[in-house]
Amino acid sequence: MDEKSENKAIAAIVREDPRYPAEAYELVVDALRAAAGKRRKSHRGPRIARLNAAGLLDAVRGFALDEYGPMTLTLLESWNVRACRDLGEVVFNLACRGVIALEADDRREDFLGGFDFEEAFRRPFEPERPIIVPARSRRRRLGFFWKA
Repeated sequence: MDEKSENKAIAAIVREDPRYPAEAYELVVDALRAAAGKRRKSHRGPRIARLNAAGLLDAVRGFALDEYGPMTLTLLESWNVRACRDLGEVVFNLACRGVIALEADDRREDFLGGFDFEEAFRRPFEPERPIIVPARSRRRRLGFFWKA
């Protein structure tokens, strides 16, 4: 499907099911394209990327982290994508409009397990050890002044 047709299909999906904005659908499509590109390079030739739910979730997670970094969780939440089941809904809506293809044995339930969004999208950006803030008396010596 060309990009113009894809955009029209996504716009139609959003009109029919306004739970997720176009950006959520574009994220999944872009992640699948990136996964297909990586797969082609590793297999030296054209291949269709066939991913199960776990593989698709992994592709979306990796792509989103690469693309949006520490803002990933905030963006996903703003798009009403708060769990893997939401990504499954996006995938099945895309499939219903012919933007992506599913196999006969693919089910929405396959997206229920997935991963924890907090763990996947916030943890990679947390410091490995706690940040120690200087005590109040030490702040004054360091040049931090405030009125008490």
